[in-house]
Amino acid sequence: MSRDAGSGQWASMAEIGSAWGLDFLYWTYRLLGRWPFRAALAPVVAYFLLFSGVQRRASADFLRKAGIRGPLAPAVARHFWSFSEALLDKVIAWKGGIRLEDTVFEGREPVQALLDRGRGFLLVGSHLGNLEVSRVLSRQRPGLAVHVLVHNSHAENFNRLLRRLDPTAGVNLVQVAGFGPGQAAWVAERIGKGEVVLIAGDRTPVGGGRTLDVEFLGSPAAFAQGPFVMAAALGCPVFLMFCLKESGRFRIVYEPFASGLQLPRAGREEALRQVVVRYASRLEHYCRLAPYQWFNFYPFWSSQA
Repeated sequence: MSRDAGSGQWASMAEIGSAWGLDFLYWTYRLLGRWPFRAALAPVVAYFLLFSGVQRRASADFLRKAGIRGPLAPAVARHFWSFSEALLDKVIAWKGGIRLEDTVFEGREPVQALLDRGRGFLLVGSHLGNLEVSRVLSRQRPGLAVHVLVHNSHAENFNRLLRRLDPTAGVNLVQVAGFGPGQAAWVAERIGKGEVVLIAGDRTPVGGGRTLDVEFLGSPAAFAQGPFVMAAALGCPVFLMFCLKESGRFRIVYEPFASGLQLPRAGREEALRQVVVRYASRLEHYCRLAPYQWFNFYPFWSSQA
């Protein structure tokens, strides 16, 4: 989680949580199990509930829009708790503790068919659920390369812990700060080689960039144009992916989004808007199904920003 650093822009927020604190929680889990870990985590979550005002207000606003009724204080506490559990799941996944047997896949057949033919594609994910889990599970397919476009300098302590647990953890993480033509050519090369590139569609561009305000959970919110403009330029298949935790198991959903996005020169702006609206609509659908698993703890809607 991150703390406000004087801006509503998510990437400008400083990481909450010291390196030794993350290590302590992880080794509590390793040595004693999940329930003692939860006991150790309780005062940490309570601390951030008290002192992380920006995140607390952002959580309350999202939960209200997602349909949570009744007092919001316990709902926000549950939201923070869900986030902390998700961090542990990321670590467990990197240590090989989450297996295929722990996972239910939906819509995997079209994805497998493309990979069987040696075709790469673009996955558009989100900060709903736990994409880290699906990235680790992708290693179960021999020879499959998955590249994740990230901006994670605001979470360096947590990423340092992952690298220490598994030195290969950062091999296919690609920083997108300053993403330009050179990086776009790199993405095209990866997909051309039959590999998979994953990018989140629910974060605004780092350092500014083109966005579109579209309806999301009843209010206009800014969504980045970049993932969809890039997909149209590449002409590659596009899938949406969501990874939700349900009753202790992970459900990974793949949804076909486009066999090849078309943005005609005439009416390009409106065509792009409709694409972003479709993405926001599917994200909204899953946010309503699992509201406590959407981890964007910053002012997301245009009126807030």
